[in-house]
Amino acid sequence: MRLKFRFRSFRHLALGILAGVVIVNVSCSHQTPMEKLQFPANESFPFLTLEKIYTGKMEQSATFGSRLEKLLAGDCPQTTLHRPSAVAVDSLNRMYVVDTELGRVLRFTGPQTDCDEVVELGADVLNVPAGIAIAGDKIFVSDPNRHLVQIFNFNFEPIGVISHDGFKRPSQLKFDPHTQRLFVVDPPTHQVFIFKTDGTFIAALGGLGTAPTQFHFPVAVETDSTGKIFVLDGLNRKVKIFSPELAFLSSFGTYDRTPGSFGFPKGITVSRDGFIFVSDAAFGNIQIFTQQGALLYFFGQTGWERGEFILPTALSFDNEDRLYVVDQYNNRIQVFQYYAQP
Repeated sequence: MRLKFRFRSFRHLALGILAGVVIVNVSCSHQTPMEKLQFPANESFPFLTLEKIYTGKMEQSATFGSRLEKLLAGDCPQTTLHRPSAVAVDSLNRMYVVDTELGRVLRFTGPQTDCDEVVELGADVLNVPAGIAIAGDKIFVSDPNRHLVQIFNFNFEPIGVISHDGFKRPSQLKFDPHTQRLFVVDPPTHQVFIFKTDGTFIAALGGLGTAPTQFHFPVAVETDSTGKIFVLDGLNRKVKIFSPELAFLSSFGTYDRTPGSFGFPKGITVSRDGFIFVSDAAFGNIQIFTQQGALLYFFGQTGWERGEFILPTALSFDNEDRLYVVDQYNNRIQVFQYYAQP
């Protein structure tokens, strides 16, 4: 069976203009309630339902008074996402989105509310942010053009950096709460760097090649509740699994256009019940695998309708089994409720 591709035309959103100062902008973003989509359709026990979509337009010219007036009136201005690249969720289920084109991070109250408070970090602190991870009271944001990872507190105040001589373009990040380690994916060096949260270097996985312990342009990393490490090896089209002690365990994946294979995999996450979710930009979908590499299900296709994707990238779960999908070229985040399998 072949995957179906449906491509639609879309317009590139204009790059907004930011002031050269740190901006902390508090507004509200109202997401219109919508009918839930179910995957698979018409089954009593679905894998997922589509709960919410974050998209819209930031009212940059609005004054504080007009924002307050709209807030009191119940009319919430919306917030545009310009090529989001990463998403993370904190212990309060607040959502953090890296907005790469405009060089900012946005924090949303989260999908549990209809009207989100939105806090914005301005472009003079970040250059071209790419990845984000949250560890306790710290927020880590990768800044590839500056070859480092910046550390912020929850007031978005810079409190440190992580740098390494081996960095070329640090991108996607993952914090493992079980081992208290920060993983930094650096695609051009074909490595995943591992640090303590204070920036102390621990080790690096990978190096260019096709051997089990080597990578070719890794794009994302994830850990599970046991501390196992899952590296999405982009151009080798494989998921490679390592023990918490960094020993290679297994891998799966091949380059093809059939379900269960990979075209251009971009994001990876692991559900509470241990299944592996992989986004694929070529297919415009999300595939769900067992840890042995067996395909359970896939959902989505290339398009701009609800439940469809144009270049799906980073994936993340919150502590209530909600799956956040960065739908990059639709300039939005789609949020799905996942139902853990018995």
